Amino acid sequence: EPLPGGAGPAHPLGACPLGCRGRKARKSLGVMPYGGFDVYIAYRHNGRRVEDYHAFGAPVLAPADGIVVAVQNRHRDCPWPGMVDPLAWNIIGNYVVIRHANGEYSLLAHLRQGSVRVRPGDQVRRGQIVGECGNSGHSSEPHLHFQVQDHPNFFLAASLPVRYSGWCRVKGEHCQQVEEGFPVRGEHVANCESAPGHLHCAGRLDSRAVLELGRLIP
Repeated sequence: EPLPGGAGPAHPLGACPLGCRGRKARKSLGVMPYGGFDVYIAYRHNGRRVEDYHAFGAPVLAPADGIVVAVQNRHRDCPWPGMVDPLAWNIIGNYVVIRHANGEYSLLAHLRQGSVRVRPGDQVRRGQIVGECGNSGHSSEPHLHFQVQDHPNFFLAASLPVRYSGWCRVKGEHCQQVEEGFPVRGEHVANCESAPGHLHCAGRLDSRAVLELGRLIP
C-alpha cells in the first residue's frame, strides 16, 4: 500500500532504529505514524542524492554464523536515485555471500562501494558488520537486497524461505508470540516489546529475545 509523503515501507519490526526518542529525534530520522505503526520517509531534503537517503551507509550485518564464500566491492554507487545505473555491469552490484550450511547461503547485495569488510574464507558471526547499505548494481535507490538461497551463485540459485525467531504475529487487536517460524506474505508482524500500545500481546519477550528479532536462525 502506498504511504504518504514519499514514505518507504513500514519497518518490519514496527520499532524505531538508532534508539530515537522524542518527537524531534523521530522527525529528524523521517519517522512518522501510519496505520498504527512507525514508517520511515526514505530520504532527507529532495532525495536527489544518494547521501540524502537514510539507508545509505547504514551498517549491514551478517544474519547468522557462517563462512564468507564470495564478495564484490568494486561497483560504483549510482549517483542518480530514481533510475537504474546504465553503466552497471552486474545487476546485484557489490555483495557478500555467506554459507550457513550445506545448500543454505545468504546474499546481501547492492552494498556501498568500498564498504565490504570481509573476504572469502572469513568466518563471520551473527550480527557482525560485513559492509554498508549502498546503491550499486540495478538499484533505483539505496537499499539492501537480502535473500537466502540454495547455491552461492545468485544466477544459479533458487530462493529459500527465511526462518525468524522471537517475533509476534498481529491479528486484529492482539499479537501472538512466535518463538521460531516463517512469516507469511500478507501477515502483519511486530516486535512485541515495541508494538503500538493498542495491541495486546500474549506474553512479553525479554531483552535477549528482542535482540534476536529479524535475525536468521542458523
